[in-house]
Amino acid sequence: MNLLLPEKADLLYEKLVLATTDERSQPGDRIRKIRPLLEALFRELIHDETQAFPNLFSASAYIFDRYEVAAELRDEINGLRKLCNKVVHEADFQVNSDQYEAAVQVLSHAVEYFSGRPVPEELSRIYSGKNLKGLREARSPRGESIPFVRAVVHGIAERQLSASGTHFCDLQLESEDPAFGEFSLRLWDAFGEESEAWLKFSKAGEWLRSYATLHLMNLRSQPERPGHYSSTAETLMVLEPDYLLEATEMAECFMENRGIVFDNYRLAILGRFVPSEPGLPLVVGQIVNQLLDQLLLDPGAGIADAMRTTLRENVLPAVRIGEDQLKDLAARRGETEEQLQRLLAPNL
Repeated sequence: MNLLLPEKADLLYEKLVLATTDERSQPGDRIRKIRPLLEALFRELIHDETQAFPNLFSASAYIFDRYEVAAELRDEINGLRKLCNKVVHEADFQVNSDQYEAAVQVLSHAVEYFSGRPVPEELSRIYSGKNLKGLREARSPRGESIPFVRAVVHGIAERQLSASGTHFCDLQLESEDPAFGEFSLRLWDAFGEESEAWLKFSKAGEWLRSYATLHLMNLRSQPERPGHYSSTAETLMVLEPDYLLEATEMAECFMENRGIVFDNYRLAILGRFVPSEPGLPLVVGQIVNQLLDQLLLDPGAGIADAMRTTLRENVLPAVRIGEDQLKDLAARRGETEEQLQRLLAPNL
């Protein structure tokens, strides 16, 4: 599979080699360096997608489904993601050398799978010839009720009416915990004392989408159907947002500033795109950063390409700067490029 560009794959390999060469660090410290590389891999894989993904779990589930990733590699990557989370969030969690070597193996194989680029010998010798247990976790026995689970939505069925006259909706979900795996959930409308539906879970399909992340509490098992669960009147369901807005951000959308009255909640979203007052130095800095990134991959990269990429990815700040300043910047690009090339040449 050639989903990942060769130069991107080589850069990930280089960073992974650097993360593994510090012999003085403990396995847990090396896992902390591996985690951002796993995140960077999936950021590249979803770079051109129009859909937003709130977390690595959701993004990886989407990639696994879209490109039909083999179950074994899928489970190993999920195991690596889980291991990285434990290292970061559980202070007393200890990593042994086998887990560290398995982590290097899984990430190396993932980069190789999505890019087709062979694993460098500096990495393969870390795990080659060793009988590593791997990072896949055993599945939990099915049938128990679930007090809490965080899961990604894989499938949403249409709202239906049962023979008893109650509406329901079926979801196909995958638990964040690889030990639990995939399961089915039937969402029933819940009724109050006056026989009126007060929790219309069956309408979830109208506002859910595939690869959204749900937090679910108090699900009831269906003993006659292992791996199937249903909602109850005590069930709680929380949809994890793609973007989390703070109360202060929302309050600033409904206020007066310098005689201008703001009364539009969409200003909070706009503020995420342009978080600060842009100026020419900000855009110049972004162009320089973009150029430095490109020079790492291609020493012959030019400032013209860096400018196009930066302006394309920062449309709103560029528009607010104005056409005149952008033209002035373009007129000085030859001088700027010459200075940067002269400064960086000894290190390229």
